[in-house]
Amino acid sequence: MFMSDCLYPKLRKLHLTDSSPRAMPYVVSKFPSITHLSVNPCRRDWSSFEDDFNEYQQLREENMLDQIEDNQTWKRLHEFRGDLLGLYLMAPICQIPRLILQGVDQEHLQVLGPILDTAKPEYLELDVYGDLFGPSEQDIPALLRLPGRASLTGLSLFVEIRKADHLSDMAVSMGTVLESLTALPLESIQFSLYARDDLDLTPRRTMHFAPDPNKPDGLIARLSPPHTPSPLLPVERSLDRFDPSQYATQLADAVPTIKAVDIDVYGPRTRKRTMRSRRGENGTMVSL
Repeated sequence: MFMSDCLYPKLRKLHLTDSSPRAMPYVVSKFPSITHLSVNPCRRDWSSFEDDFNEYQQLREENMLDQIEDNQTWKRLHEFRGDLLGLYLMAPICQIPRLILQGVDQEHLQVLGPILDTAKPEYLELDVYGDLFGPSEQDIPALLRLPGRASLTGLSLFVEIRKADHLSDMAVSMGTVLESLTALPLESIQFSLYARDDLDLTPRRTMHFAPDPNKPDGLIARLSPPHTPSPLLPVERSLDRFDPSQYATQLADAVPTIKAVDIDVYGPRTRKRTMRSRRGENGTMVSL
């Protein structure tokens, strides 16, 4: 991975591509002054997450123990950006004020809690795949209610709504999120809800070729006629009813420390809505 006899004491920013999680303690020793770290998804040698989760836990514990026993860890990572599982396996034991995580899905959600417990972020950004905002203790709202989240002043959620979420009610889900934020000292919130194209079950137009009357051997490409749009799925209907302006008002009322709210809703289908509001000098929220 790196030259074994080299040390990089002045390097502050590091980007790792396709790095093995087993190399992470080595990274700490070779780059002792890193403040900004980004990691692409780690190369997986395991068959599946659930089958090898015990091995993941063991690797994380070994990495943490190595840092403690050798007294060798970063004092403070200002920012981590990248793979959720990669950070879990690397297991830095220092605080990480800015935490920007990719790959937050149902399968890997159980490793998010331990990461937040250790990192104690002030700003948290999650790329979320699916509706993970239910009442379960393993879902994101419950994780945000835990005592270790008291340092959060900024939260960004980018949510990709998939075909598997077709029965979800986003109004209920976002209400659950709202309830989990009331005890946090949040100053800025950014939510982006994106309905994927595969929720639209309308058959796609197809291309066919017909003889060209003006050319004996020629062909003319023609598109099939448009199909009647398929009915909205339940999750699409709930997204259609979701009111970003009303939700921003509810956020401002529930979280008195809020200064900025940004909400983007992409869907259903081609519909798009945007809400930007800031708290004015008189304490009221003003739409931009």
